[in-house]
Amino acid sequence: MFTNSLLKTILRLLVVLLLLGFSAWSFWQYRETKRQLDTLTDALDSAEQAQQARQELIARVGRLMVLPEGEDPLIFDIENAAALAQAQAFFRNAVNGDKVLIYPRAGRSIIYSPSRNIIVNVGTLLVQNLEETATESTEAVAE
Repeated sequence: MFTNSLLKTILRLLVVLLLLGFSAWSFWQYRETKRQLDTLTDALDSAEQAQQARQELIARVGRLMVLPEGEDPLIFDIENAAALAQAQAFFRNAVNGDKVLIYPRAGRSIIYSPSRNIIVNVGTLLVQNLEETATESTEAVAE
């Protein structure tokens, strides 16, 4: 029924189709791996940029005052200055967008205003009271 040359042609066609399928699958795997690598590289770049921005902030504050040595500060953004000012007088002259640098071991907290390039306040910050105020604000919004 099938001649020998017809079988060889079918076999060759089958091999070519298998090679094309394998090539397509390999190309798809390559593209997926490249996409994942790009995503990881972007995340690494973002982390490096965040670390660089953090160091620049510390350097800007360090040009305005002497900072505690041997300790990395916790850095927070002030998003609701009015509520914080009501909770603690420490935040009285702060505005939204200011930064709070907290040095726990040194017992020092600093409010720095990047928009005004000034130190707004320096002192000790009662973190426990601040957390309670944030919780109360969240509960008030939820109600």
